[in-house]
Amino acid sequence: MASDKKSRKGRKSGNHHHNFFVASFQNGTHVKALLKLAFSRTQLQLFDLRTIQLDRCDWIDNALLKRAFADLVVSVRLKDGPRVAVTVVIEHKSAPERHRIMSQLLRYQSLIYDQPQTRVVLPPIVVYHGRQLNWPKWRTFQQFQLDGLPKHFTDAFAGDMLDFGVQIINLREQAVRRQVAKLPLDDQLALQAMADVWDADEHKLAEWFDKSRVLPESVRENLLRRILVYLLKVHSELKMNTMIDTVKARSQEDKIMKKLAKEWSWLTEEEIMDRCRQEGHDQGAEQASRRIAERLIREGMSDQTVSECTDIPLNEVSELRNGH
Repeated sequence: MASDKKSRKGRKSGNHHHNFFVASFQNGTHVKALLKLAFSRTQLQLFDLRTIQLDRCDWIDNALLKRAFADLVVSVRLKDGPRVAVTVVIEHKSAPERHRIMSQLLRYQSLIYDQPQTRVVLPPIVVYHGRQLNWPKWRTFQQFQLDGLPKHFTDAFAGDMLDFGVQIINLREQAVRRQVAKLPLDDQLALQAMADVWDADEHKLAEWFDKSRVLPESVRENLLRRILVYLLKVHSELKMNTMIDTVKARSQEDKIMKKLAKEWSWLTEEEIMDRCRQEGHDQGAEQASRRIAERLIREGMSDQTVSECTDIPLNEVSELRNGH
């Protein structure tokens, strides 16, 4: 039980970026958008993109990789030749973490190669959207290792040291923003929300609402709810109240906005209390999350939505729904 509480605490502390990213790219169709940003057209033509699969831990006996580390582990088959599944790790970062990221990626690669079925592992993909615009200059593991070392040392050993490349998708760069604009609309808006989360205001929120109108109703509702939950966990009470006013103002002419406005009229109050408790009272934060989850269940929301809103695991949401 103690270890489970410790795990819960880790999930609740600063993981709203992770939760939004994984929820937005949890199937092959959406992962395809990330691969299009990371690889060239020539590289993509080598793969049968219809075979993209996300790891469900069925081929990894070391569940640590899935649960504690990698955001997404993806496999895709080659289009021609032997039926080889190529594997790639997709990790997202909301801060540069200048030294930690490279050691993390090395561990991911090692854990994947431990699996008996693994033959080909592509360079890991890092999706970055931090406040700091620029990503560290490293694009390979060797650049990270040799950074700052004397030239005579690097000349002597560079050719013999461990190395692998890293594909960086910096969502804050203008060139990447132009690529994102060519993706399917729901993927566009999810990635734009990540890129602009630090500076988002009621005008940006209104822009996303208007763009999303052409999406199927269920897709639009789920996407906008995810974006609102995400913003709610990142921004201050004052800024979020202004954004909620935008939702309410549009609820008169938009039934999805009306539904979201009803949800957020009470959820913001609970979330503000929860945010305060997280600063030093973890037990109170857990209790607040459970109260929010119970209220969402009574409102008729799905277990998946309740889990995204509260950071409570799906199996625990199911137990709450069943009264355990």
